[in-house]
Amino acid sequence: MAPLAARKSQLKPKKSKCHVAPRKRKAVDKTPTAWKRAADKLVACHCTLLSLLAFAMPYLTVSGQEDEIQSLELFAGKQAISRQTQKFGFRAVALDKTYSDSPIMDLTTMDGFKHALSLAMRLGIACTCWAAPVCSSWVWVSRSSTGRRATCPEGNLSCLSVREGNLQVKLTVTVLPVAFLRGAFVYVEQPCSSLMSLYEPMKSFIELIGKQRCRVALGAYGADSAKPIYIYTNDPNIERFQKRIPGGTEFKQLCCKGPGGAVTGLKTVLKASQAYPEDFGRVVAEATASNLLSSYGLDDFAK
Repeated sequence: MAPLAARKSQLKPKKSKCHVAPRKRKAVDKTPTAWKRAADKLVACHCTLLSLLAFAMPYLTVSGQEDEIQSLELFAGKQAISRQTQKFGFRAVALDKTYSDSPIMDLTTMDGFKHALSLAMRLGIACTCWAAPVCSSWVWVSRSSTGRRATCPEGNLSCLSVREGNLQVKLTVTVLPVAFLRGAFVYVEQPCSSLMSLYEPMKSFIELIGKQRCRVALGAYGADSAKPIYIYTNDPNIERFQKRIPGGTEFKQLCCKGPGGAVTGLKTVLKASQAYPEDFGRVVAEATASNLLSSYGLDDFAK
């Protein structure tokens, strides 16, 4: 008769080798650690324009082999401005993270930030640098979730869209002063309800370029919605963008009221409204051509 211990071992059930759940692999964060740490610090701190320029200094490079460009469009979307500028024969570059999976098109990555700075360094006197940072976390429709208000434009930092919006703005106003110091005309566009102009250091940047502001209705240029926007710029002839909406024009609604009176944005319509009409892109391109001609003393041709 077999010993008791041996009999017990024979009664133990064998472990099944099938149906073993594989371990989930963690997503690899390819963002360089130093850059991610610096970006997180930019989100958390109240940066001044001077401190942001100091942050940009290590990334500034000058190459004499690269050709000058006449137009740089950040957060370009459908590229209406860049395409119309190219029709005038100028070199125009558009950046937007939706164009490619490569981080070089995303301003909030190290590669994208360095690329944007290098392009800004290729702008010359009277060229155009246009930026339209994502407005979704800055407009009135999202304020219940973002916590942004006039007395606290930086919003609720526990909200991801708020942190992303703050970082975009800080990096944008780090690139734009480089273009401004190169002699370019810089433009920042936002919907009229956006609080971005109250946020530091955007507020300091607007003061730096002269506090010029122009109200434009994109509906006057054929947009599906009236879409009133503000343009902040150092261009002294910014009024040329103003245009009246034709009488009797009907527009799509961007928001609707729910049963309880709560206002919600219509996502598809709001997304479509971010793209500039072709007519507006052409007017900006004409301004670029006019500014460049004037810089060469050809004012008669610029009119």
